[in-house]
Formats: sequence, C-alpha cells, structure tokens
Amino acid sequence: MPFEEFDAEFFGITGRDAELMDPQRRLLLECVHDALEDAGEIPGRLNTGTYLATSQSEYLLLHLASRPDLFETFGALLLGMLNGQDFSATYIAYKLDLQGPALNINTACSSSLVAVHQGVSALLAHECDLAIAGGASIALAHDAGYSFQAGGIHSRAGYCRPFDADADGTLPGHGAAVVVLKRLADALRDGDEVGVIIAATATNNDGTRKVGFIAPSVSGQMDVIREALSLADVDPQAIDMIETHGTGTSLGDAIEFSALREVFAARAPRNRPLYLGALKANVGHTNSAAGAASLVKAILSIEREMIPPMARSTASTSRLPCTAFRGPVLKRYGGRV
Repeated sequence: MPFEEFDAEFFGITGRDAELMDPQRRLLLECVHDALEDAGEIPGRLNTGTYLATSQSEYLLLHLASRPDLFETFGALLLGMLNGQDFSATYIAYKLDLQGPALNINTACSSSLVAVHQGVSALLAHECDLAIAGGASIALAHDAGYSFQAGGIHSRAGYCRPFDADADGTLPGHGAAVVVLKRLADALRDGDEVGVIIAATATNNDGTRKVGFIAPSVSGQMDVIREALSLADVDPQAIDMIETHGTGTSLGDAIEFSALREVFAARAPRNRPLYLGALKANVGHTNSAAGAASLVKAILSIEREMIPPMARSTASTSRLPCTAFRGPVLKRYGGRV
C-alpha cells in the first residue's frame, strides 16, 4: 500500500502526527499489524518481542527539514521521535500493545535479517513467546533517479543483474517485510499454521579482514555460513537454493560467490544443482528491509516449490524441493524438526 494512504484513524494516530511521521514507520506499522493478523495472533495476548529496522529518514531530511515553521510549531523533539530510527520498534510496540523487548536494529542493509536473528535468539532464551522481526525502507531521494559515479555501487545501465557478466551495480528500491516467529512446540500446541522452520541463524563480523569498510571478506562470509549450517545440523550437499545478498556489484558479487563456492562446492563435488537467487534483481536494493524481504521470498519459494526468475536474467523459473536458505537455514515443515 502506498505510504500516503496510511490509515491513521485505524491506529489511533492523529492526522497531524501521521503527516509528521516517517513514511517508513507508517508502512512498517501496517505490515506488523497485517503480519500478526495473518498469523492469527491477537496483539497483546502473548509476550511479544519487537525487532525492527528502518533506514535513515529521508522524509525528515528532504521534506520536514525544509519547513522551519514545523520546527517552530511542533519542536525538534516531536519531529525527532516521529522520524528517528531509535524509536520505530518502541513506537510500534506502544501502538499495538506488544509488551516484550522492543529493539531497533541498525546494521545498514543487514538490519532486518539481524532483526530476525535477534527474534530467534530471544525466543530460544524465553525472553518472549512471540517475535515480530523485519524492516522497512523508503528512498525518497531516488525517486528522481541518481547520478552514476564510477566505482560506486549504483548501476550505470540502470539494471541490477546479480552474478551476471553484464552486472555493473545495484538500484535503490522501496520495500517492507515482516515475519512472525514462534517456538515450534508452542505453535503446534496452539494449532497454528506453520509455514517453515528456521533451523538455525548465525551472525558475525569480519573485523579487519574486510577488503574495505563497506566490502566484506570471503573468510568472514564463509565463517557465518558454516556456523549456521553447523547449528542447523544440515549438510551443505542437501541445500537446493541460496537466497543471496546479490547486489550486482563486481566486487560484492565476486566475494559472495567465492565464499559460497568454498562452503558448498570446494570440498566435495556436488551431485545436485545449487540455485542462487537475488531479490534485488526484481525490486532493487531495499536497504534496511532487504534481508527480511529476501527471507520472505525464500519462504514462498519453499511453500510453492518454485524459484522465481531474476529480472533481465537468462535463468528460467524452476520447480524443485527447496530445503534451506543461507542466513537463517530454513526447512520445510513436515510435522517434526
């Protein structure tokens, strides 16, 4: 739903506050509500943790900041609380009566997937009995396009082609994605419809091993993939599909592909295809929402036994029994773990 169609009255928000609120938070609030409704969960019934991410508010920087009258009338404090990244999770928890931990996760484009990891960890530690995790990103500045810069991450051609010989960068995009997490035993006890099982999650940081501050290392990616597989007790040979970060940049894709090759193909020849997916080819780079959006794509691929094609790629849609996903390792639900 376009963020300008936000139903403020439904959430008990005044028209004034809605107009002053970051559109990312409006969109995220609607997504969290819809996700809980789709999961059959009543807000406030269970101790619910809220783990969410938004990108830096371009609405504040590009729209509100050019209106000194708004700062004079409402004050910087109110505008900061309605637009600041530090308040998204706690604000949504307040509006929906979610009384578990509420954490704002800000780790750039990994934010919403780290939020999923935090939600899983909180459930395992019994810090909450239900967890909401995800993110939203709306890049208002890029609606008018961007200026290509040699050596930058944006595509000269205006296409994102991950792992393609013609790849020359990524594209900005808008998006939001939220998932509802619950311990499997509790979901079965409550008669919930279980989509997929997250067998394990892992997160790390490669420190000074990075190629540069914004470019990861091969070894760091290998470490976190192997940790997730080890925790999930999954053989790399059993994996059919990996939903990648896949920015379409020559450096980033090369590093990611090298790490995947070392983990999944270097030690033993594969006896089955391994499919790589990258949502950014279809929707662009959604920054803080990118990880959760890719997770939703992987879940749908498992449920429908179909891997959607990447836009402007020669790959075709394939049907196969998807069993796992890099980052969180996913398994099809079959009645038992």
